[in-house]
Amino acid sequence: MNIFKEPREPSYLFNYTDISMLILFNICVFILNKLNFIRKTVLIKMIIGFLFVLIFPFISIGIEVDHSVRKFGKDDSFTLLYTFFRFPVWWFIGIINIALFSRFLNNDKE
Repeated sequence: MNIFKEPREPSYLFNYTDISMLILFNICVFILNKLNFIRKTVLIKMIIGFLFVLIFPFISIGIEVDHSVRKFGKDDSFTLLYTFFRFPVWWFIGIINIALFSRFLNNDKE
């Protein structure tokens, strides 16, 4: 059983691919911060917000639909309706990440 290719049950709303995507994003931000490539600016905050509001949820939904179609062989929109609840989950995680980033990223005096 490959855990990255199995669809999740609707009660979880977060699978291993989402967790690995979140960990990879946080590692990239941490490395870029340590190398002083990232600063707390309005553009960086907008990019991070855009990632958590639209990009990550759409990627997550696409992966989940692909796994469900691969396993069950059909795409029934009503049974995959739970995937839209990934938006609030990613928004909540984004709020937590932005709060942590604002606390731990380098503070630049502008």
